[in-house]
Amino acid sequence: MRRSKRTVKNTVVRTWQKPRIYSLAASVCSRLSASERAGKREERAEELKREKFYAQFIQKGDLCFDIGANLGTRTEAFRKIGATTIAVEPQDVCVASLKKRWGKDKKVKIVRKAVGAQEGEITLAICTEDNEKSSCSAEWMDISRRGSLKGFGLVWDAHVRVQMTTLDKLIEEFGIPHFCKIDTEGFEWECIQGLSQPVKALSLEFHTEHLSPAINSIRRLAELGLTKYNYDIAESMELALGRWIGADEICKVLENYPDKYIYGDVYALG
Repeated sequence: MRRSKRTVKNTVVRTWQKPRIYSLAASVCSRLSASERAGKREERAEELKREKFYAQFIQKGDLCFDIGANLGTRTEAFRKIGATTIAVEPQDVCVASLKKRWGKDKKVKIVRKAVGAQEGEITLAICTEDNEKSSCSAEWMDISRRGSLKGFGLVWDAHVRVQMTTLDKLIEEFGIPHFCKIDTEGFEWECIQGLSQPVKALSLEFHTEHLSPAINSIRRLAELGLTKYNYDIAESMELALGRWIGADEICKVLENYPDKYIYGDVYALG
């Protein structure tokens, strides 16, 4: 059968287009695959950096507390080093994630509680858009939404009552940690008020726009015998100071920090 000029033309067009489409699709897939590989490499590099950083404080077989564990990035680093880890987190969605990852790991104990000055119950304000910003501190939330978080449009759109324990109770149950990480979005001072004995090493988050929780905590830790201090900025996993300094000095450093909308972690040694 003789084909029309239109039929021949369409056949030629389709024949030309298909390889081009396949080529474009293959190119897009290749780019996505390369992007995914790059993303995984970057993620693994960050994990290795955390492990190397915390290896300054932790050895295999040590006990660690991860207070405000969230989704467990620090728990993961502690476990990679070989430490037994008590992951303390009050948010249901985060606890579910922690259990999925470490529920069968005998070296990880997941405690579904907040940590504060005393045992009991407390209201937790949950930011469903970014659960890392969930907090028990109304003052911190108010200051942050008017400062560093202004413009992000974050809303603490759920409030739940959660069980609260203390660092002393956790020590009573699990033992004195070699390292205790505290990241509770402005509730750090309340956590420290529930500690009446020294630990070997500790970190706590600070926000320069709302320094009182960190300053009060440092002074209390100094009373408990933690005498050496350093800090990092924005989870850089790099100590900012070339030497460890005293409690009064670190307070001055933080109070005079030029950026009033930054966060970081103070590290303390006994």
